[in-house]
Amino acid sequence: MVLYNLSIAVLPQQSMEWQDYMRTKHIPEIMASGCFIQYRICLIPPMNGAEMTFAVQYVAPSEAHFERYKTDFAPALQSDYQKRFGQTTGVFRTVLKIIEEGSAPLREL
Repeated sequence: MVLYNLSIAVLPQQSMEWQDYMRTKHIPEIMASGCFIQYRICLIPPMNGAEMTFAVQYVAPSEAHFERYKTDFAPALQSDYQKRFGQTTGVFRTVLKIIEEGSAPLREL
């Protein structure tokens, strides 16, 4: 499996608009590609207060699925994002190959 991680710095005053766009337009379009089986939006705790940083992660079931996304879907989706938020957000992309996963039972605190 492949984990596609995007770290995105968003101005605080733009955070709600950005989150709405991601939840109602961008992520649904990415998931509709059929190339990913899971996504998550994470908030990275702020260090300096100047910006909010999010990690948006997508899981592809195989490298072939991820390559299909990059070739067939990413250019148009990234272009749409750039038009909307390209001047005000910074994006850093990382691709990770998942080699093992695990879980543990929940313990009461």
